[in-house]
Amino acid sequence: MLVSLTLPISLLSPHRLTLLCFSRRINALVEAEVKRRCFDETVRRAKALKRSRERERRTREQEMSRLKRAHEIEIQRLKQQLVSRTAGTALPTKANPYATIHNSDSLTSLRRPSADVVAGGNDLPLRVAVPAFVLRGHGADAHYEYEVQVALRGESWVVYRRYSRFRELRQRMVAAYSVTAGIPFPPKRWFRNRSEWVVAQRREQLEGYLRRLVEVCGAAPGCPLNVADGRVVKHSLWEFSSFFKKGVFETTKHGTG
Repeated sequence: MLVSLTLPISLLSPHRLTLLCFSRRINALVEAEVKRRCFDETVRRAKALKRSRERERRTREQEMSRLKRAHEIEIQRLKQQLVSRTAGTALPTKANPYATIHNSDSLTSLRRPSADVVAGGNDLPLRVAVPAFVLRGHGADAHYEYEVQVALRGESWVVYRRYSRFRELRQRMVAAYSVTAGIPFPPKRWFRNRSEWVVAQRREQLEGYLRRLVEVCGAAPGCPLNVADGRVVKHSLWEFSSFFKKGVFETTKHGTG
């Protein structure tokens, strides 16, 4: 049997006592070095995090400055376009809230005379056209409305409708007359739906939709536009859809629907 005995320091030999003191001193130095390195690592990480946050802050400031300059340039460009387009053109007023400002040559046929609405355009008793669009409201309430010209038996009138009203018209027509489901219709856009160029393209598509709708429904059984002698009257058109009736949707927050 082995027995381990711990002798008091006073009973150790001078040589062993020297070794013990040296070992304790080495351990103390190692512990101090470990603590110092841990502290240095903590300081290094803190400085690196600070530098990283500072770089991110400068990057954000530079991006905000760039966006601000781009916004100012865009505002200035739009102001110049507005001035050039409204030169000699009446702006919307209380007396004439539907005066269009879209008469620039940069976009095609924003305000062109409609050959299908003027006399002699074609032989159809009912003619529709969407020759222009107007911008109404300000800021978040800004929206575009499309000018819809209607001519029927020598009488003509104009209504203004938002894109959402066209979509409602299509939904009702598809529900009432399934033959209209295949008529091309501009889809809803979630981005850039206020772009003037997009609105101009949509105007052409909406005009094509209305013309095709009148043509298809004029031959659909049970449709008010399908009359034996082809003499569609205003009451028949309004029975077909109040979309074409003047004064409907024109008492909302923005004046028209």
